[in-house]
Amino acid sequence: MLEATDKALLERLKKALATVADDDNCVWIAYSGGVDSRFLAFAARSLGFTPGLVHIAGAHIARSETERALERARAMGLDCTVLYPTLPSGEELAQAGRDRCYVCKKAVFTGVQAQFPGKRLCDGSNASDAKVFRPGVRALKELGVASPLCDAGLEKSDIRRLAARLGMTEPDQPSKPCLLTRFAYGVRPGAEQLAICEAVETQLESNPETRSLAVRLRYPDGEHPVLHVARASLAGRDEVFLSALCERLKKEFAPALDSLTLQVLETLSGYYDRAVR
Repeated sequence: MLEATDKALLERLKKALATVADDDNCVWIAYSGGVDSRFLAFAARSLGFTPGLVHIAGAHIARSETERALERARAMGLDCTVLYPTLPSGEELAQAGRDRCYVCKKAVFTGVQAQFPGKRLCDGSNASDAKVFRPGVRALKELGVASPLCDAGLEKSDIRRLAARLGMTEPDQPSKPCLLTRFAYGVRPGAEQLAICEAVETQLESNPETRSLAVRLRYPDGEHPVLHVARASLAGRDEVFLSALCERLKKEFAPALDSLTLQVLETLSGYYDRAVR
């Protein structure tokens, strides 16, 4: 049952979508498969629009994330085009420093727009993103990419609540930023390290013993891997468990993780943004 405030938010979203829909009433969405872009697609169809989904894949996105994104699109009865735009080089990303996301999104979305001439792209940025450090949003604005959720004033909590009330599956889906965020600003992401981050996190997510853990495998100095675990996800598991997990990963991913250490964090996201303050 939708409350009056929920109906008002959806009406604002409908108006925001109407401004970007094409002549066929299609709304073109840069669809990561995360809860925001997934809700945007789900809500757009519920509000009478035809979502056109474009998923950006590449070395910065775990293949398992792309697979899940496509599965979730199919579950909504929607087709999804997968594109592999050219990423900036590792050196360019390192030189960008704290503007890494800006440089990457500018390059990626420029490539996507070139393949969809005349189409107005949307993304899943929401009103909560305006309150935190998101340099990529600047690139989207410069390129004319619309953010209907943000324009309608929907925050992350609104999205999850509305998703649940409208019947969208997995409204509590955890956030999963791209693999480039596993590296500190100014550090050159290496192809082998990106692959290791993907492999380790995918394995932990698929293992029944560890799938409830919220983790990120990061390279703060570009060389030595650190497994960050969110304290709230431990659910009573102690240091003995964590120590055994660390040793198991070292063995299974040797020699890449020979120097692996493990750290429990109160907050998993925004690690490098907190580190530079």
